[in-house]
Amino acid sequence: MYQDSAEDPEELYVFYKNKLAKIVYSPDIYGYDEDGLVGIYDGMFDQLVKSYGQPITNVFGAYEDTLEQIPFVDGGYYMSKWKKGDTLITLLLQGFEDGYSLSMQYVKASIEDQVEAALDAIQ
Repeated sequence: MYQDSAEDPEELYVFYKNKLAKIVYSPDIYGYDEDGLVGIYDGMFDQLVKSYGQPITNVFGAYEDTLEQIPFVDGGYYMSKWKKGDTLITLLLQGFEDGYSLSMQYVKASIEDQVEAALDAIQ
């Protein structure tokens, strides 16, 4: 795993068996409200559609019984996924009780499970 610095959470590179297996980009979203973050997500989404076409998955967090959208403050999220060759691209905006997380990741699909298991083991 490689990160430019502990103070710069924007880019994370994950290597598996000495090869780049995953890249995570998390822009600095400090100071943005929910509407601003949805706008950033929409802009990133539009750029990914221009590059990779329509996503294979495009969902939001919803309550099972009503199918109403879960508010971000209660853990709601927007998530879209694309597949290009052996690469999975995921765009995620997620809310938490104390804030938000926005990320875009590229991971080699054929080893995604192994990479995630290795990351879980070191956390």
